[in-house]
Amino acid sequence: MTRRLSAPTSLALAALALGCLTGATCQPVPDSKKTDEALLHYDMGVQALQSNDIRMALVEQQKAIELDPACDLAHNALGFLYHLSYGDKDKAIEHYKLALAANPKFSEAMVNLGNVYLDQARYDEAIPLYEKALSDILYKTPYIAENNLGWCYYKKGEVQLAIDHIRSALVPNPKFCLGHRNLGIIYSETKQPEKALQSFAQFAKQCPEVPDARYRHGRALLGAGDQEGARRELGVCVEKARGTQLGDDCQRLLEQLSQ
Repeated sequence: MTRRLSAPTSLALAALALGCLTGATCQPVPDSKKTDEALLHYDMGVQALQSNDIRMALVEQQKAIELDPACDLAHNALGFLYHLSYGDKDKAIEHYKLALAANPKFSEAMVNLGNVYLDQARYDEAIPLYEKALSDILYKTPYIAENNLGWCYYKKGEVQLAIDHIRSALVPNPKFCLGHRNLGIIYSETKQPEKALQSFAQFAKQCPEVPDARYRHGRALLGAGDQEGARRELGVCVEKARGTQLGDDCQRLLEQLSQ
């Protein structure tokens, strides 16, 4: 059975979202000393997140907004933590909205809020947020919004529009793993196996260390009758995902090929 991850919750997107946390500045408040201290705690929170210390990241961002309740950066960071680390979508939405109240032009917070709505299948609420972010010429990672916009349209049944947006996401960033993956899924689920194989091949080529890329490429090769290629990709998947459910799935397919 095809394994799925929703677009906004994949590890690839999480890594990209981390880079978005430096995209704005806390809004000035009368007490500049507190603003400076808030920014210091925000920076410490980002460093903790980069070190995978989720608890400390949360503590530091909470300290930042205690010092400066209008710190859009810290609210965006808290939204990110609540959404992707703690799975608390309501708190994530609350903090993203506070970030946007403090800074209505904060495109990264718009996209992150859209990502929560996408997770909740609230596509009609996510779409305008992505579109507004894409209208911002200073937004540093438009391929994220473009990809997720495409995924919204796919889930709404507008397949060609979805494909067009995701392909547009890959133009500025051909190494965008999630874009290749999502294109492959769309082509596979809409019965276009040759195009699915091409997309999963690019997924594996551009993201060779991602086990899911090897798994999906291997399955596509198997469907195309290329057993040798499928064995190669599934073997790599086993090595890279050993001890996980994905690794077990790849091992099972390999064993079936040997029967």
